[in-house]
Amino acid sequence: MAVISEQAQRIANHLRRLGAAAKISHSTISESAYIDASTETRRVRIRGSNHVARPTYEALNGSADIEFGGHDMSHGDWLAALLAALEKLHLEPDATIRGLKTRSQNKNRKAAAEEAAKIEASDKNYNDHLAKEAAMIKWAGERWVIANDKSRSAKARKRARQALRAQYLAALK
Repeated sequence: MAVISEQAQRIANHLRRLGAAAKISHSTISESAYIDASTETRRVRIRGSNHVARPTYEALNGSADIEFGGHDMSHGDWLAALLAALEKLHLEPDATIRGLKTRSQNKNRKAAAEEAAKIEASDKNYNDHLAKEAAMIKWAGERWVIANDKSRSAKARKRARQALRAQYLAALK
């Protein structure tokens, strides 16, 4: 069973448990899955797919109200689609769904914090590099200006800068 199909089944099971009618259908030419869910007064169509729906298909069969999966038009993952469907159907999430939502939010917060820490470490490394480079340029003084003289070839300038860096590092020891 494909991932999209399993996720569609999860959504349908949660909706049924909360009292909505939910019917799953699958595309015959792709892995897309469709969930038509309804209560007595409201209806919603959910599409799970790893690609955007073709306009010709939407023209013939109608477009989905909510999309999930790995493509540009998706609302996010299957849980985001389930929450959006519950809102459109005016159904309250039960404890299981609230727990899934909390776990997902915590996971996203942790990932965001880890990404921020990586960026901060990268920024610190870059700033340290700039400070070291500035100290080396200050130490080299006029020799740095000569090393970067545009009348020299790029290769010669690079060798001169490398030589100055080596001298600077040796002077630090």
